[in-house]
Amino acid sequence: MQQEIKKSKYQDVKFFIVVYEEPTIEQLIQCGAKEYAFIKHDSDMNENGEIKKTHWHIYFKTRTRKTKGSIAKVFNINENQVELLIQFATNESSCIRYLIHADDLNKYQYDLKNISSNLNIQPFFDLELTDLEFVKSIINDIANDIIKNFKEIVAYSISVNKLDLVMKRAYFFKQLF
Repeated sequence: MQQEIKKSKYQDVKFFIVVYEEPTIEQLIQCGAKEYAFIKHDSDMNENGEIKKTHWHIYFKTRTRKTKGSIAKVFNINENQVELLIQFATNESSCIRYLIHADDLNKYQYDLKNISSNLNIQPFFDLELTDLEFVKSIINDIANDIIKNFKEIVAYSISVNKLDLVMKRAYFFKQLF
């Protein structure tokens, strides 16, 4: 008789960190990472237009709780460089997309193929309209007199599957008129 595997009642624990030495798979394993994605940032600019020190952004998930201190020790970084993501599931998407600055066109745009990962990251970058792109398109259409009122924003948002965003931010969108 085969023993039934029970689903864990605990959610994954997610981390997002910045390191200044290239991470290794061994370090990720030591942290208990079951899924990970990381990338080297060597073209970021500071506010003075100078290239920042080369660094790596690492996102990973574990099934077990870890302290910030234990993660920092593995990567030889300060504890304040470890961000424990315990809020909403959207953080995973934000972290993965941040690896290439997908939602911040003012920053250097890294190539998706430079992400090292053991999870399927493609769905995070599929041609779905991001919230930022959606807001920019709405503002552009208002400026070009294509969208003339809130009702037209609602109609457009339904057509691109962004009604939930408009409903959450209705006050913002209504203020555009």
